[in-house]
Amino acid sequence: MARARSGPTEAHRALAGRLRTLRLAAGMSQRDAAEFLPGSVDTLRRIEGAATSLDEGQVYKLLRGYGEPAEKIEAFLGQVAMANLPGWWHQWRTVMDRWQMKLMGVEGAASLIRVWDPALVPTLLRTRSYARALEEVLRPDLSPAAKDARAELLMERQRRLAKQRTRIWAIMPALALQTLVGDDEVRKQILWGWTRRRRAGAWVAMRVCTSP
Repeated sequence: MARARSGPTEAHRALAGRLRTLRLAAGMSQRDAAEFLPGSVDTLRRIEGAATSLDEGQVYKLLRGYGEPAEKIEAFLGQVAMANLPGWWHQWRTVMDRWQMKLMGVEGAASLIRVWDPALVPTLLRTRSYARALEEVLRPDLSPAAKDARAELLMERQRRLAKQRTRIWAIMPALALQTLVGDDEVRKQILWGWTRRRRAGAWVAMRVCTSP
């Protein structure tokens, strides 16, 4: 049984991209290569687009069809199992938006991320209390547990980005500090969090913009 999908990891995207590169190097169109599979051209598109888990049998047939030598095929297949492992965010998949699942693998490989919000504190600069207060307003239909989980997911994203030293450039309107989200304590935690990041030397560059 196929595992529940939670979006491709960077390792999965890399192997899918290599399959496409090898097909092109072999001078084959997707229609040509689809002849090696029991499915269709759409099956190949999903494989190369990292939209489905990699099946060792299908990958083997494709590599053989592209004329790859046995030792390279063996090495490639050795990476398939790792590429099929779910991403760290898999445990939160039931409370994630579909677009977030596509974002996670890319975000984990980023060295620089630019963020902004027209009226709120940008996502990657939010504290747990700020994020949780927003969930109350934006997703009133969710259970308290789901709202807590979504806030915790954001905190885990921030921790991982800080650990991998991803630089964050944020643009935030001055209006964001006036937009009521939660109580005064939530606002104090936001300001304290920024001060803590600056003292810790975090790779965060922020610009607050005022209306002309």
